[in-house]
Amino acid sequence: MKVSWRRRSLWGMQLGLICALFLQANLANADLTALIGYGNGNDGGGVASTNPGPGAYTLTASGSDFWGTSDNGGFLYDPTKVSGNFTAIVRSTGFSGDALAGEWGRTGIMARVDGAAANSANIFANRKSGTLADGAIAGILQYRDAAGGGTDRQGGEFPGTPYLSGLSGNDVWLALSRNGDDWVMRYALGDGTNNVPTNWSMGRAHWTPNMGAAVDVHVGLAHQAHSIPRRNTAAFEGFAVGALDPQLGSPMSGLVNYVQQPDGTWNRIEMYMPNRIYNDAKAIAASMSYGGAPGHLATPRSLVENFTMNGLQYAGNGDNWQRSWIGLDDTAVEGDWALQDNGQVIWQGLGSGAGGLPVGGAYTQWNGTGEPNNAGALGEDAAEMLSGSALWNDNATTGTMRSSIVEFETALASKPALPGPNGGVGTFGVRMFRGTNYNFNNVLGVEALAYGVGENPGLVREVIDSQQPMINFQNDNNDPHTPGSVPFPGIPQVSNNFAMLAKGTIQITEEDDYTFAFRSDDGAMLRIHGATFFDSATPAHTWSNINGGKAHLGNLALFSAPTGDTNTKAVAHLTPGVYGIEYMMYENGGGGHTELVAARGNRIGEDSNNNPNFRPIGAPAQGPTITPATVIAPFASAQAGSDIPGWDVVRKNGPNSIAAAIPAIEAIFADPLGQPNDGYEVRDTINYYDPEGGGGSIGVPQVPFPGNTPAAEDNFAIGAVTVLTANQTGTYRFTVLGDDGSQFRLQGSAGWTAGGIAAVDAFGDGIYIASCCSDGFGEVFLNAGEQYVAQLIWNEIGGGAYVSVRYSINGQGNFLLGSSADGSRQAGLQLVPEPSSFALAGFGAIGLLAAIRRRRRNA
Repeated sequence: MKVSWRRRSLWGMQLGLICALFLQANLANADLTALIGYGNGNDGGGVASTNPGPGAYTLTASGSDFWGTSDNGGFLYDPTKVSGNFTAIVRSTGFSGDALAGEWGRTGIMARVDGAAANSANIFANRKSGTLADGAIAGILQYRDAAGGGTDRQGGEFPGTPYLSGLSGNDVWLALSRNGDDWVMRYALGDGTNNVPTNWSMGRAHWTPNMGAAVDVHVGLAHQAHSIPRRNTAAFEGFAVGALDPQLGSPMSGLVNYVQQPDGTWNRIEMYMPNRIYNDAKAIAASMSYGGAPGHLATPRSLVENFTMNGLQYAGNGDNWQRSWIGLDDTAVEGDWALQDNGQVIWQGLGSGAGGLPVGGAYTQWNGTGEPNNAGALGEDAAEMLSGSALWNDNATTGTMRSSIVEFETALASKPALPGPNGGVGTFGVRMFRGTNYNFNNVLGVEALAYGVGENPGLVREVIDSQQPMINFQNDNNDPHTPGSVPFPGIPQVSNNFAMLAKGTIQITEEDDYTFAFRSDDGAMLRIHGATFFDSATPAHTWSNINGGKAHLGNLALFSAPTGDTNTKAVAHLTPGVYGIEYMMYENGGGGHTELVAARGNRIGEDSNNNPNFRPIGAPAQGPTITPATVIAPFASAQAGSDIPGWDVVRKNGPNSIAAAIPAIEAIFADPLGQPNDGYEVRDTINYYDPEGGGGSIGVPQVPFPGNTPAAEDNFAIGAVTVLTANQTGTYRFTVLGDDGSQFRLQGSAGWTAGGIAAVDAFGDGIYIASCCSDGFGEVFLNAGEQYVAQLIWNEIGGGAYVSVRYSINGQGNFLLGSSADGSRQAGLQLVPEPSSFALAGFGAIGLLAAIRRRRRNA
């Protein structure tokens, strides 16, 4: 099941409606009667406007641009200026006229110190108009801080094409808020029904005291067609100016995470978007609180904490989120670098290359041996974090503008659970974030996005929840590594700018080293709660190249930076128990895929690509569920009591056809104590061959038939029986690869279809293959919890000899059918039989021929 918040959630619509009603209830100064054309905005017949109803306006103008030192376009505004803090919203409903808006035509909400002056200081929250045909509706927050000064924009186009691509350009909401000296812009899509905004996006923010709350401004609607001398008309609805909306006007980015403190508690961290000098940023952070918890600039005390803070930083479009102030400075004593929250000095002196040293073994992350260097005439007394590396640099406390990472002393006893679906029996809970418009450079940004979206779904274009049996996805119509990959849930093929969070639970039944591996384009991260990853047989905590390469940070294994294809492996020594698992990845651009696999043992030196020792976590071949933990006898004469899971396999020499083999083997099944056999064993899979006579190579290790002799053998039969429990509802495909004929049944099942050289058998509960030598398969729909006696009969006539039984679920995988009883596969990862658990098996297998087993054990 998929749930798309953009299309189906009432939460966003209700929030938008609440915002709209809030503003409408606090309307002020929204009578737009003053109209002016700046420069060539008057070309083609001049500017014009209409007012067809309350809050509804049209604005016709030409104009080359609102940019540079003076503007060209039209401005429709209220001649009465607005004082103090406020929020303005409007719905842009489209364009018409004798010329479509050019690519750089822009329309939206504008605030100007002087509405009559073309060169006035202004803030413009606008949508890039594009054309009606291409619907280019990227958003821009631009500003001119002083009359006659230059114009700039905060970051790049936002939310931009990733957020809004493919959508109609005629139902877009804009919001512009003044919150003290901070200006904040946000986007929303129309709900398409009630003419209200849905989820409001992550914001853009700009600080300018020249247009702060103490400065009265004209507020209205601006438009320029960028098609001079022709004109274009922009249409608006729902324009309102009211009291500051605390959500729309928040200068915080909306990304959220939590960092652990030395006492084990957890503090909340967020990003303050406007660029400020260090001294101001320090004071602003100290003035903030969250739920009563005081704030301060964030103070990293460990590698994981530092890296988590770095996950809040934005990486694209020249935005100064690329560098952010942290709570570390030497303003009290030159050269004594102290944390802001408690004054602890963690570094003394200049960079290590000049003799500087950490104090008392404290954690530091300076950018090479030359930092800090106290460069420049003003000196550099404040620490900033570089987004691309999470490294620290010293910079001046005045004159340098940066965003800020703010930490709140929430002191939570535990880290809040990540929002999103939990795994079910046999599934991961997967949450896809479509249209992130967030150029990740740190995979922990996905975690920050997940927390943020839990509080405000509008941070992304769409959230899609589903249950998935394994992580093996691609979005470029390519299957690069593990066969059986499927498209990312809810993400159109060949998409960019999306992220994924998957959660589940695994159970370890046998103590051992386990190797986990993932490939991803772009970065990815695996967390196993309660585990510690290491690189070798010695459990040493190691990490390398956190700026882009593989890193192991306690229970994290990650490849953080954007890359064409990560191939990351990590080993953890696990004891029996249940472990929570979280897997995250992101795709910035250029095609993407991801897969998560595991193997038993320390296989750090092996390539996981198409390696039979590695299988997708969640793949049925990873291990069984023994449900229930008792033997169910298939026939009246069989005797229960065995506690050994697996296939009971018997051999009978003599049959020279499958028609002769079936009654010979069934006689043994009917009277296991009285009928002789020529070989017996318990196997967790059916994957046999004759080493001397040769057999098919099926890509994974094979074992000799029971009763094998040193010479090539002909004319014998194999029978195998077990009980299977379906742990997932779905269509199962059972494939028998063999030389020669075979019969495979799930006794009591129905509705089979057959393919390859197989036919549905006479009982209607399986498949029948008359002779050699190709794959035959059958498909049947099974419900979770159903149990069946599984029976295979196969025979060898002459020449090479082999047989293997495989299966897949809902078109995914091609796995050996069985358990991990004999350790012939790298198994031991088993399903937890609770609703919140995650399965690494599709079937549980229980051995049946207890009488044969007892006879062999007592012989």
